[in-house]
Amino acid sequence: MITTRIHDLKVGHRLGFVTMTLALIVSFPESSYADSVNRGCLEHNLREARAVNELRKPLYGNVTNGKSFEISDLLIQHESVAIFWGHLFYNFDRWAIPYQRLGVNIVCDDFVSMENTPQFIARRKGPYPSITDFHHPSAKRLKQELRKSMTGGFKLVERKVDSLIAELNSLFPLSEQMNCMTRHLLESIRHLARNAPIHVAEHRRLDPQSKLKSPAWISER
Repeated sequence: MITTRIHDLKVGHRLGFVTMTLALIVSFPESSYADSVNRGCLEHNLREARAVNELRKPLYGNVTNGKSFEISDLLIQHESVAIFWGHLFYNFDRWAIPYQRLGVNIVCDDFVSMENTPQFIARRKGPYPSITDFHHPSAKRLKQELRKSMTGGFKLVERKVDSLIAELNSLFPLSEQMNCMTRHLLESIRHLARNAPIHVAEHRRLDPQSKLKSPAWISER
């Protein structure tokens, strides 16, 4: 899941046209295997996120005179693409089933529920950062640094994300109010890296004789 999130750092602004079109044409229902054995936690999280963005699209649009519609559409499309690819290739929910049967709550513990999303606020109180100061770090460099850190294990990934977030917050005055999507993805990667050793230890504790390999591969993927 960490590698997939790192890839998202580059995808954040524009989506592949073919993939996006397929995702919008093929509307998958909620997974049939999201039952008592597998709750389909990642797919549920993506559907929650899409619903929030669909709900807030007109709210932001009213404040920006429609200028924010493109951003909302990209977020919604990105989530649709993630659901689409999840059914075909990166089915983390299905991969997690054997571990969840043992009691290892991998995937379900790795994403924060959208129920905790802050309430919509039309305009936040100032002061505001100056748009002329705005700077976004290179997505290519962020990906390279994160991929390199993965060779040193989950703890190194966590420390690297801490340093990248600190860098993000020091780019310009009040920069902690900007680059929110990049910050969100970095925080998600940190959360995954922090949970991964817990899942590995829990797997060993619950079933030391298990023929299942360590769940670390799911976190890394």
